[in-house]
Amino acid sequence: MEESQKKPKIYFNNNVLGTKFLVKACAQNNVKNLLFSSTCAVYGNKKRFLIKENSTTTPLSIYGKTKLQAENIIKKDFNGNYGILRYFNVVGASSDNKFGQINKSDQLFKNLSLEVLKEKPRINIYGKNYNTKDGTCLRDYIHVEDIAYIHFQILNYISNNNVSEVFNCGYGRPYSVLEIVKAFKRLSKKNIKIFFKKRRKADIEKIYADNKKILKLISYKFKFNNLNKIINSSIKWEKKQMDN
Repeated sequence: MEESQKKPKIYFNNNVLGTKFLVKACAQNNVKNLLFSSTCAVYGNKKRFLIKENSTTTPLSIYGKTKLQAENIIKKDFNGNYGILRYFNVVGASSDNKFGQINKSDQLFKNLSLEVLKEKPRINIYGKNYNTKDGTCLRDYIHVEDIAYIHFQILNYISNNNVSEVFNCGYGRPYSVLEIVKAFKRLSKKNIKIFFKKRRKADIEKIYADNKKILKLISYKFKFNNLNKIINSSIKWEKKQMDN
């Protein structure tokens, strides 16, 4: 999200104009079902941190604002069934280690996975005085393989039932940034040096998903909801990239 604050035009072109072109292309080619990858960033900061799909949307970042604009374009102009998937921080790599995170825009799991492969790992934490148990931001995460399976299930659901819905995609279990760093320390057996930096303007203090809707509608039990497995898969993925 920090990158979007620095490059708003790129995010507007990709998320807003790109979605307009996509919806138009769908109409021209008689596409009947559409899945859209959105984000929990559309919610912004809330007094209630367990977020439902009908929670108000007040995004703080350019990323969240442009994703919400894209959602509204789909709701207004797409002539078919849509599923809007609001991701809560997708992390980890596939079990066969064939796909993982490639975005390098200061993502916590990727940064830590790269750092623990170094002799002297270090990490920046932005803000240490949030109203949380340890002063760092709270986030919900979901493994990439669970997200992949959700796409398959939701596409079947909207197609078979001729409906359009919004879905939260997260485990409903918040971890603080500091908790994630400590977990990486424990599993890698590396002493990660922490540098606390000032808060970033568009960071959400704490947020996690109410995922009852998606679990009920698609009758799916998460298969990769284990922090140790997620971290190990992330490190394994980054090691593969370095070896290639």
